Amino acid sequence: MRLPLILVFAAGLALPALSPAAAELAEERQVHSMQCLLAMSAANGGAPDATARDAAKIGMLFFAGQLSGLDPDLDLPAAARAQLPVLTREKLQALIPQCGAEMRQRQAQLAALGPALKRNP
Repeated sequence: MRLPLILVFAAGLALPALSPAAAELAEERQVHSMQCLLAMSAANGGAPDATARDAAKIGMLFFAGQLSGLDPDLDLPAAARAQLPVLTREKLQALIPQCGAEMRQRQAQLAALGPALKRNP
């Protein structure tokens, strides 16, 4: 039996506000996603070829999408400026492969989606 859509929305509205721990985790995710977006931007600027630039641009869009999902009203330029003081060249270089691995993990999940949907009518 399916619940009426209105009940699903009402249940969502009745959920309590984020606990302090959940709010802290959400903020950490937002900071990480912003740092990854900036790392991908740096990778784009230093990319040796068009393929690497395209991958970095996709990464920028990926992490911008994560940021939008976490907070649709986020002031992106302000959030970026807030991270610039902590993003040394070394930190950016460490983030590029880490953030790339996150993207590849999501890509693998998406690739598995099609076959999974075909098995479940």
